[in-house]
Amino acid sequence: MAAVRILGAAEYGTNDWVDDQLVIALHRDATDYLITEDDGLHRKAQRLGLGDRTLRLRDAVEMLIHHHPGAGSGSGARSHMRATAT
Repeated sequence: MAAVRILGAAEYGTNDWVDDQLVIALHRDATDYLITEDDGLHRKAQRLGLGDRTLRLRDAVEMLIHHHPGAGSGSGARSHMRATAT
């Protein structure tokens, strides 16, 4: 698999292995975007040419608001987002 050749083989069960599985899922189009604040995941995605599909939380929220301008305008949605953000 091309992704494994680029990323290298991480030991099963390690954090690097889990990160690789997330990036490989993105590479295989199992999802449209990967949203993470993890710099290592961003670097790995970039190496696979997936940097434009790997977003920081702020960028993902901005993209959703842009595509769905009315979403989140109610007080319930925004207060829930504030309450659950860590």
